[in-house]
This record gives sequence, C-alpha cells and structure tokens, in this order.
Amino acid sequence: MINELRRMAEEKLKSRQDIAEVNISPHEMRGMLYELRVHQIELEMQNEELQRTRNELEISRERYFDLYDLAPVGYVTLSEKGLIQETNITAATFLGEVVGGLLNRSISRFIFKDDQDIFYLFRKELFETGNSQVCELRMVKRDKSSVWARMDANIDREADGNRAFRVVISDISERKKAEMQLKKIEQKQAEEHLENVRHKERESALLSARNYIENVLDSMPSLLVSVDEGDLITLWNIQAEKVTGITKDNAIGKSLKIVLPYLENVMEDVHEAMRTREIMSSVKRVHVIDSMTHYEDLTIFPLVSNGVDGAVIRVDDVTERVKLEQMMMQSEKMISVGGLAAGMAHEINNPLAAVLGYTQNIKKRLFDELDKNSEMARQCDLNLANMREYLELREVPLMLDGIQESGVRAARIVKNMLTFSRKNSIIFHKCNIANLLDKSLELIRSDYDLKKTYDFKKIAIHREYDSNMPLVYCDGNQIQQVFLNLLKNGAEAMFDVEHKTESPRFVLRTAAKNGMAIVEIEDNGPGMSPNIAKRVFEPFFTTKPVGKGTGLGLSVSYFIITEHHGGNIEVFSKIGKGSRFVITLPIMS
Repeated sequence: MINELRRMAEEKLKSRQDIAEVNISPHEMRGMLYELRVHQIELEMQNEELQRTRNELEISRERYFDLYDLAPVGYVTLSEKGLIQETNITAATFLGEVVGGLLNRSISRFIFKDDQDIFYLFRKELFETGNSQVCELRMVKRDKSSVWARMDANIDREADGNRAFRVVISDISERKKAEMQLKKIEQKQAEEHLENVRHKERESALLSARNYIENVLDSMPSLLVSVDEGDLITLWNIQAEKVTGITKDNAIGKSLKIVLPYLENVMEDVHEAMRTREIMSSVKRVHVIDSMTHYEDLTIFPLVSNGVDGAVIRVDDVTERVKLEQMMMQSEKMISVGGLAAGMAHEINNPLAAVLGYTQNIKKRLFDELDKNSEMARQCDLNLANMREYLELREVPLMLDGIQESGVRAARIVKNMLTFSRKNSIIFHKCNIANLLDKSLELIRSDYDLKKTYDFKKIAIHREYDSNMPLVYCDGNQIQQVFLNLLKNGAEAMFDVEHKTESPRFVLRTAAKNGMAIVEIEDNGPGMSPNIAKRVFEPFFTTKPVGKGTGLGLSVSYFIITEHHGGNIEVFSKIGKGSRFVITLPIMS
C-alpha cells in the first residue's frame, strides 16, 4: 500500500513544471533534507499506526463474524417485502439450509401454513407502529419438518434509505414441547381436579341429603331408634337424647337392651317384623317414669332396602293425648250425669220437701209452747213436761235436729245437681273479676259455721292483679260461687296439715291474654297426687270423710265455667307443693 502511494506521488511530482527551475542553496538543501527526514519518520509512524489499526479491524471483523454467524440465535435481515437480505449460520442451520440458500428468498416460504396469519399480523403491526414486535409461530425446515420459533423484530433503514427489519429467531421447540407436556399435565390435573370436585360435590350432596334426613328425623317429636339384626343401635335421633338423656355417641353401636332396657320386651316383635317384613305396632303402652305413668304408642318398621336387615322403632309419647281423651270421656260423663242429676233432683225434691216439712211440724208439736199442743195433751190426759223430759232423755230432739240437718244438706245437694242442667236463670253482665275475688274473700271470712275446721282470718292473701284487666262478660253470682268453692276447699286443705315452715297462704292472680281472662287461685297446702288431680272435677268424687263433703262442689264449678260460660278450668298440683287452679273465661261472650 505504501509503494502504491509512492508511485502515485512520483507521478504527481513529474507532472509539476516548476520543480526543475527551483534553485536551492546547500544550506536550504540541508534544511529540506532534515524536514524530509522528519516527515519520513512521521509517515513511518503513521504507517505503523495504520497497520496496527488494520490488524485490530481484521481481528474485530473476525470476532464480529464469529459472534454473528455462530450466535446461539438466528439473525435475519428482511426487506420491507419480506425477502431475506442477510442471515447468519445459526438461522440457516435452524432451517436446514446454507446461508446462500436463504438469501433473496421470501421468509414466508419458511412459515408454517397455519401460522401465516400470525406472521402477517406481526409484520403489519411492526411497520404500522414502528415498535418492536414479538411473535411465536412454527417454521418449516428444508426436510418439511416444523419447528417452533420466537421472532423478535425491529425496524431499520438501509444505506439506500429503504426500510428493513431485523429479526432475531430463537428455537423454542423444547420450551413448546415442555409447555405442551405441562399443558397435558395441567389438563390431566384439571380433569383430576374436576373429578375430585365432582366427587366432593357428590359427597357434599350425599352429606347434605344425609344431614337433611337427619334433620327431618331429629325434628320429629317421636323417639326414633334403628337396630340391626344383632340388636345394635344404628340410629338415635335428638328426641331419643331428650327423652333418655343418653347422647348419640353413647348409644350408637350399643345393644338396645342395655341402652333402653324397658324396651327389651319388644325385641321379639322387632325380630318378627324383620322376619315377616311387616309393620307391627302397639298403642298406649304403659311406661312408668319417676312414679309417673306415661303412655306410649310403639311402631316397628322393618328395613327391607339394599339387603339391609334391621328395623326402626318409633316411640310416641301419647300421655297428653290419653289425658285429653280421659278429659273428654270425663266431660261426656259429666254431661250425662248432668242430665241424670236433673231428673234425680226433681224426683228427690218432692219427698225431701215433705220430710223437712214433717220434721219441722213434729218439732213444733212436741216442743213449742202452742195452745193447740196444750189442748191436745189435756184431751189425752198427757203431761207435756213429762213427755218432753222423756223425749230429751231418749235424745229425740237431737234425732229430729239430725233429720232436719240432713234434709237441708240433701236439699243443698239437689240444688247443686240442678245447676248441671239449668241455664235459664243465668244473667250475664260485665264484671270486674278482681272485685268478684275480693267479695268472695269477704263472704268466706264472714262464714261463722261452727263446724268448719279452718280460720280464714289466719290465711295470708297475696294479690297479683292485672291493673289493665278488662271487664269480663259473665254471671257474677255463678263465678263468685266458683271462687267460694275453690277458696273453701283450699282453706280446708291447708288446715288439714301442719305448716312447719310457712303459714297458710293464697296467691290470687288475674291476667288477660289472647281475648281470654285468666284467674289463678294458688294455695300452699298438701297438694294432690296425679290420680286425684285427674278426678277432682268428677261428680260425687271426694277425698273427705263420709258426711263431710258431697263431691259436687268442684264438679258444679266445672260445669259453671265450661258449660255455662264457655271457658275452662284446670288444676296443677304436686304432693307437698300445694295446688293451683287456673280458670280461663272469654272476655266477651
């Protein structure tokens, strides 16, 4: 290169005309030689620098081509129309081609047919926005096999000013393969998850159905117990827990004979129901709990589905129903007795009046100082004083008093019996119930019957009256008669026992609820057993000694409240806890 420059310089020098005409002195020649020598050295140094730069450029060029051609990704320069203008060896190898086999060919020839639209939109977006673009698509190799590639492209301009785009092509086949495998795994996991979800949904549905059935069974008022063929408990509902006090955990899996020994006598029926597949039942079975008689309906249902051998035992406490039936029978009996009492009263009333009248006349003719008596005694030559002395010695006056007293008592019974059937004398008007109670207290306090066994003035009275109690449409005299009966019976009961801890006491309450007036009369007497409390309203039933009570007071009170006023009367009592009578009356009849 230096020789070439010298040659060119000599030719240029010869072309100059003035070089031969220059006269140079020796001193100037030496100066010029010195300058030429310095300039020569400078040129040699520049030549060395140029050679070094050339070597570095050559090394850099070799390094560039190594980096470009042997890069792990393919580099391709495309024209605006998509023709390959430059490519490295990696891109060619990726497509199974040589570098020369790719130049000036359309990149679309190497795009998988189904992914042509992806490349079209990729190039369109690149030229329209001028921003870098990325896409993933399949490319076709020379052997027609397809590979996955990622394209990263940027816009560039060539030296001639035309637009081109440079593309980096990365082989993502392994990644796509991994993604496909991962997708299959995820799909399988999704399917397994879906199956698990469906399984859980089925389990949840079964659990919900089971809970629903258990809730239905638990909400039933019946005691439900199921047993298998070995008499072991498999079902135990909440009612069974409430009745027995035994929890489900302590009952399931145990023998019915151990958990409910009182049902041991029905196990033969249970086995018979399993064998015959027929429902068996018994009604109003007596079951005694804490000395209290209960009635139960028992039904045995055999289990016949899914090859399961067992039975469900249903126990219903029908004690209240039986009591209601007994009350209805009692009510019907009392109604029939009422009709009978009316007829008996009329039949007894006439001869009873004659007995009382004759007794009164006998007493007058024997003991009264009447002129007619003295005249008849003189005619018979009879000394009245001696006769009266004789009669008194023989206690005839006491006998006559007894006849008269018994007659009066019988008349009172007849009057009460007539109350069962007669309504024509009832007079209804608005009454203050609290006032009727207080008047009844005043009347019973002023009762000076020497034969009574109680002192009402020693009984404490606690009033719990509702100040907003409305007036009640009723027959005040009859309601007062009921109050007197209850107060008298309570007083007699309280004085029949010794009150060691507290004095005799009545608690009187009034209240209004749901259009009904409620009156309570509570004592702290000895109370009654359930059997006695059940019969207190029956006609002629009494616990008093013979001659002390008629057994009609409470039955008459019952008819006054229920038949005459359309109300109700109940008694609540326990031995040693006193008695509480509750009267319910319609406020408006």
